[in-house]
Amino acid sequence: MKCDVSRLEDLDHLYKEVAARKSTIDIMFANAGMVENVETSAATPEHFERTFNTNARGAYFTVQKAPKRLKFWAVTARVQAAVCSKARIS
Repeated sequence: MKCDVSRLEDLDHLYKEVAARKSTIDIMFANAGMVENVETSAATPEHFERTFNTNARGAYFTVQKAPKRLKFWAVTARVQAAVCSKARIS
């Protein structure tokens, strides 16, 4: 299944597919770490939105939308990771 976690509609579709294939989720591992290599001085609001929507918002709503599908004893792991490089400020 393909899912863009930055799009809530995709998450809704993902969980509908999960429900159709399997009634519950035993383990959820929400991981996000997308980086676009852009100099700090060249970053735009659009760049920030893409990065934030995937890394923070996407991981958050992936977990938020899952509880009704999780078994009562299911394990949920949320990992936030990103590759960082030196900021070049001009």
